[in-house]
Amino acid sequence: FAFRRPCLSLIRAHDARMSSTTIHPPNNPITPIQVVTAAIVNHQDKRLFMQRRSGTTRYPWHWGTPGGKVETSEPKFMALCREMREEHGVALRDEVLDVSSSVYRHEGPLGHIVQCYLIPHHLVIGTYRAASKTVAGFDWVTTEELERLTPLTPADEANREKLLALIR
Repeated sequence: FAFRRPCLSLIRAHDARMSSTTIHPPNNPITPIQVVTAAIVNHQDKRLFMQRRSGTTRYPWHWGTPGGKVETSEPKFMALCREMREEHGVALRDEVLDVSSSVYRHEGPLGHIVQCYLIPHHLVIGTYRAASKTVAGFDWVTTEELERLTPLTPADEANREKLLALIR
């Protein structure tokens, strides 16, 4: 009996499967990971709220709209409220459900589906802070700053023009 090395393509496929944050049983279709983010806009000042991720996150030191993973059977807006509280110590007013609209929907390469919602800044309650170790910083950016801001998370990079249109 001779020991055979595993096929390199099988190792790569396994590594790609295991790089996901969710473990899936073999031979089952992969359930996409739902992610929600908030494009918080101050229309009067024409600025967009952006956060910088810390070095311990999936996209270290990238800038992006705040948000995160939707937990199993959690409504998307509840997930967005939870993420804003966890990451920035702020709450969203109830009216956010009535006035929010979709900015973009982005399907990532590993089965992530990112849904970004427009949130007018006056519907955010509290003072922003970096309340989580996943947040390295944040800022309200102008169109000129957003055009130069790098690196952005893949979903925000793919939809940079839609984000810029919100503050033009």
